[in-house]
Amino acid sequence: MKRDLNSIFVLLALMLTLSLGAFGQETTGSISGTVKDQNGAVIPNANITVVGTQRTFNGVTNDAGDYTFTSLPPGIYSVEVTAAGFGSVRREKVPVELGRTLQINFDMKAGAVGAVVEVVADEPIVDVTSTQTATNITQAKMELLPKGLRFSSVIEVAPGVRAEPKSNGFQIDGATGSENVWVIDGLEVTRTFGGSLGSTKNIPLEFVKEVQVKTAGYEAEFGGALGGVIGVASRSGGNEYHGEVRAEFEDSAWNSSDRIARRWNLQQLAAGRRFYDYYKNPRGKDDYGLVSPRATLGGPIWKNHAWFYAGYAPEFATTVRTVRVIERITPTTFNPAVLASKTVRSRTKNDNMFGRVDVSPWSKLSVYVSAFNTPTKTLGAFPAGTLNQGGSYDFQASAAGVPPVAYTDDRLAYRGGFTPANSVSGQATYTPTSNLAITFKMGRNYLNDKGGNYDVNLSSPIWTISNPCSAPNPCTPQSQQAGQIGGPASNTGTTRDVTIRNTMSADATWVKNLFEQQHTIKGGWQRNAVSNDVFAGSGGNINFFFNSNNPQTGQTGLYGYYTISQTGQIGLASSQNDAIFIQDSWQIHKRVTLNIGLRTERETVPSFGFGALPPAIVFGWGDKTAPRVGVAWDVFGNGKMKVYGSYSVFFDTMKYDLPRGSFGGETQIVDYRALDTFDLLSINQMNQPGTLFAHEDQRTVSTTPYTLGTRVYPGIDPDLKPTKEHAWTAGADYAFARDLVVSGRFTRKVLDRTIDDVGIPTENFENYCICNPGFGASLGTADFGYPPTPKAVREYTGMEFSVDKRFSNHWYVNASYLWSRLFGNYSGLASSDESGRGNPNVNRFFDVPWINDTSLGKLNNGVLATDRPNTFKLFGGYEFEYNLFGAKMDSRFGFSQYIYQGTPLSSTVQIQLVGNDELGNNCGSCSHGVSMLINGRGDLGRTDMYTQMDMTFTHRFFLNERITFLFSANVFNLFNEANELDRSVALIAATTPTIANEYNAPRNTLKYGSATMTLSQAYNLMKSTIGNYRTEFASILNGADKNDFYNKPVLFQGPRSVRLSFGMQF
Repeated sequence: MKRDLNSIFVLLALMLTLSLGAFGQETTGSISGTVKDQNGAVIPNANITVVGTQRTFNGVTNDAGDYTFTSLPPGIYSVEVTAAGFGSVRREKVPVELGRTLQINFDMKAGAVGAVVEVVADEPIVDVTSTQTATNITQAKMELLPKGLRFSSVIEVAPGVRAEPKSNGFQIDGATGSENVWVIDGLEVTRTFGGSLGSTKNIPLEFVKEVQVKTAGYEAEFGGALGGVIGVASRSGGNEYHGEVRAEFEDSAWNSSDRIARRWNLQQLAAGRRFYDYYKNPRGKDDYGLVSPRATLGGPIWKNHAWFYAGYAPEFATTVRTVRVIERITPTTFNPAVLASKTVRSRTKNDNMFGRVDVSPWSKLSVYVSAFNTPTKTLGAFPAGTLNQGGSYDFQASAAGVPPVAYTDDRLAYRGGFTPANSVSGQATYTPTSNLAITFKMGRNYLNDKGGNYDVNLSSPIWTISNPCSAPNPCTPQSQQAGQIGGPASNTGTTRDVTIRNTMSADATWVKNLFEQQHTIKGGWQRNAVSNDVFAGSGGNINFFFNSNNPQTGQTGLYGYYTISQTGQIGLASSQNDAIFIQDSWQIHKRVTLNIGLRTERETVPSFGFGALPPAIVFGWGDKTAPRVGVAWDVFGNGKMKVYGSYSVFFDTMKYDLPRGSFGGETQIVDYRALDTFDLLSINQMNQPGTLFAHEDQRTVSTTPYTLGTRVYPGIDPDLKPTKEHAWTAGADYAFARDLVVSGRFTRKVLDRTIDDVGIPTENFENYCICNPGFGASLGTADFGYPPTPKAVREYTGMEFSVDKRFSNHWYVNASYLWSRLFGNYSGLASSDESGRGNPNVNRFFDVPWINDTSLGKLNNGVLATDRPNTFKLFGGYEFEYNLFGAKMDSRFGFSQYIYQGTPLSSTVQIQLVGNDELGNNCGSCSHGVSMLINGRGDLGRTDMYTQMDMTFTHRFFLNERITFLFSANVFNLFNEANELDRSVALIAATTPTIANEYNAPRNTLKYGSATMTLSQAYNLMKSTIGNYRTEFASILNGADKNDFYNKPVLFQGPRSVRLSFGMQF
C-alpha cells in the first residue's frame, strides 16, 4: 500500500512539473456528503456508487463517514450506498453542475440487509462550502428561456451581468467586456485582440450542455479576468442514441420597421453647414432572411466505455438593400429627384461543426476530445459613405449629375471574405482512489481574422481631394470637387492575421481528513502560449489640399500640398504565460469552510517583427501574486442557509492590441509634398513630384525603456506593474424550499492600477509612455506646466438580491435586482467614453492632459458612461402537459423582462491647441480626436429607462416513446419598444459636412492659443477661460456651428424581431 501511494505521488509530482498548462477552467462538478446510521453515528467504509449516463464511479467513506467525488461531468446521476449490516439506500435524479459541490447525506438503517430503499428527499440547492458567486445555466433552463442561436444569448440570466454596447460586450460587476475570460471545454477562446468573445467562438446552443458564469470570489485556479469567467461544457453522448434535426428561420417580413436615424439636412448641406434631420429608411427596412438547418446525434461507440456526439448547424443569412442616387443639393433644391437606384445583396454563411468523443477504458480513467470548426464567409458588400448616419440608402450626385465612386462600384457583389476558425481540446482524468483525481488538459484555438479581403485592389492608391481648389489658382473642373477622384473603392486588406492559442495544464485534487478536519486541496501548473502572424496593408492614400499650407512646416507648393500615406500591419509575435496555483477548501468545522488559495503567474508581452526578438515586457513570478481567501458558514447545519465572504486579488493578462500598435507591428508613414501640378492621377507611389516638406513616422516603436525627463522617444516605464484589481464580497443564500433560493450579495471591486499609453507633451503629443497612469514615469509628464497624469480610477459597489425558483411542478422563475455605482475616470480595457472602443491599453484615456479635466479645471472623475444604479431582471417559464386526440403533448412558455435605469450623458467639446511643443517644434493644431467632458460626467442626465420583454413558445408532439416533433417561436422586444440608447453629446458641429464623421459624436473643434505660445501656455489659457464657455462660445453656439442635435436621441432600441423553428427529436 505504501508503495502504491508513493507511486501516485511521484506521478502527481511528475505531471505537475512537466505540465505546460492552460489557465485551467472547470469542466466538472462534485458530490460530497456524510453517511450515518439511524442514531446519528457515522459509518466508515461504506461503499458509494455514483451512476451517470456514461459511466459509474465508486468510492468509500472515510473514518468520519465522509465521501467526495470531485470530477463528475455535469449531468443527472443516481447515488447508492451499501454497508455491511445495513440496508442499501439510493437517491435518484441527483443534478451535478459545473463548478458546484452538491451535499448529499444518507441515513442507513441497521439490519435491513437485501433491500434497496429509494430515498425521496429535497436535494440541497445551496453549496454551503463555496465562497464564489456563480450562476449555472443548465440545458433544461436554456430550453425555457427566450434565446438567440448562440450560447452568449443566455448568460444575462446571471445577476450582475448585462450586455452593454459601450463596454464592448458583457459588463460583469462593472468590468468591461474586454476583461472577461471565455472558456469552452477547458480551452480559453477569448480574443487575443480586443479581449471579447468573438462571433466565431460563440458556438450554437445545440452543442452546449451547460454554461457557468463566475462573477466574484472564484478560486485561485482561475486567472486573467478582472470581470467574470464564463465556462461552457459541451454535450456528450450516452449509452442510448439521441438526436435532433431542426430548421431555424428568420424573415424581415415578420419584424418591425427600422428605427429613425440621422441624416444631413439637405438644404443646410447645400449651404455648407452640417445640420441633421431624422430620417427613416424609405423601404421601412432591409430585406433580410436567415435559414439554419441543424442536426445533432449522440450515442455509444462501445457501450459503457466509449461515446460520441456530433452536430452541424450552418447559418445562411441574406440581406438585400436598395440604395439611391439623388440629384445634387443646392439652396433651391427642396425635393431632390431620385436619379437612379439599385439593389445590393450581401450573403453570410456561418459554418458550425462539432464533434466529441468520450472514452473510459476502465473505471478509474476517463478521456474526452472535442473539436469545433466555425468559419465564416461573406460575399457581397454595401457601399460606404452615404448621406445617412444610420444606414446606406441615399447618395448625392455631383454637380454634373455623376454618382459617387462608392455608388458606381461594380465590384460590390464580389467583396467579402473568409474567416477560418477552429479549436480542439482534450482532457484526461485519472482517479486512482475516490479521494484523489489527477487531470491533464490540452487545447489549441485557431483564428485567421482575414475576413473582408475578397476583391481588394492592394496595388492601387486612392486619390481624394480633401480641400478643393479655389481662386486664385487656375482650377480645373476636377480639382474643384471634394471627394474621391480615382482608384478603387477599397484598397485595404488583410492577407493573413493568424492567432493561435496553445494551452496545456495539469492539476490534482486530493481530499483528506487531517486532524478530524476535511481538506480538499487542488494544485497545478498552467501555460497559455499565444502567437500572432499578421500581414495586412493598403495601396496607399493620396490626399490633395489646394490653397493650403502643410501643418508640419507651414510651407506650400504652387497650388497647395498633398500627402501620400501608407499603413500596414506586419510581423510575428508570441508570448508564454505560466501560472502556479494551490487552493484548499478546508472544513475547519462541520458547518464552517475556509477557502484559501494563492495564484502566481509569469507573463511575457511580445515584440512584433521577425527573428528571435526578446519580449517587450516581462512580469515575473513575484509581480502577479494573487491571494484568494473566503469563508462559508452553514448556519443551521442542514444545508439550507449559507453566509459567506471573500477577498480576492485579480490580474489582467495583456491582450495584443498594445504590442502590435506600439511594439513594432504597425506602420503608418505620411509624406507631405508640394502640389505643383493639376495632373493629379499621375501621382502615385512611384511618381511623387514636388518638394518633400516632411516625412512622418506615426508608429515609432516604444520598446525602449522610458527615462524620466526625456521628451523625444516613447518607451516603457522600467518599473511597470501589471493591471491589478482587488475585490471584497459578502453574501447569504437561503433555501426557503427544496426548489427556491433567496440570495443577497454585496460586492466592492476597486482597480488598483492599469497599463495604458500616456501621452508625452512633445512633438504633437504623438509620443507615448507605456506606463501605469498616476504612478512612476507617468508622473514625469507633469513638467512644463502640465498637471500630473491622474491615477486610473474605477470603483464598483453593488448590492444584489435574487430569487431563484428552479424548474419543478411545471414552472420556473428567476428574478434579480441590483443597486450599483460605477465611479471613476477610467472604464477599463474597453472605453465607454468612446462608445465601447475595444482596444485594451491603447484607448484615449490619457493621451493628452486636457482629456482628464473639466472646463472648471477639475478632474473629470464621476459616474462612468455605463453606470446603471438600478437594474431588474425577471425570467420565467411554464410547461403544460396534456393529451389531445389520444396523443401526448406539451407546450412551454418562457419570458424575460429587463428594466434598466438609463446611462449618464456628458457634454463634449474637442479642443485644438495651437502652439509650439516644449522642444520648439510647431505643433499645428493638436487635437487628436480627443474630446473634453466640458461640464464633467453626467451633466446631461441619463438616457431613458431601458425596458424590454422577450418571449418564447415551444410545442412538442410525442409521436411515440422515441420520436417527438416540435415547433418553437422566439420573439424579441415583444412590444416593439423604442427606448433611446444614446444622444448626441457634442456641443459644436463642424462647419464642413463630411460624410465619414463619427456616428455618435460629430467631430467638433475649438482652438486655443497661438503659434507663438507653447502648448503648455495654450493649455493653461484654455483651463483659465473655458469655464465660462457659454460666454466664450456664444458666437458659435448661437451660429451655424452649433450642433443642432445636441442632447437629442441618435440611437434607439432595435425593432421587434421573430425567429421560428421546426424539428424532430429522437
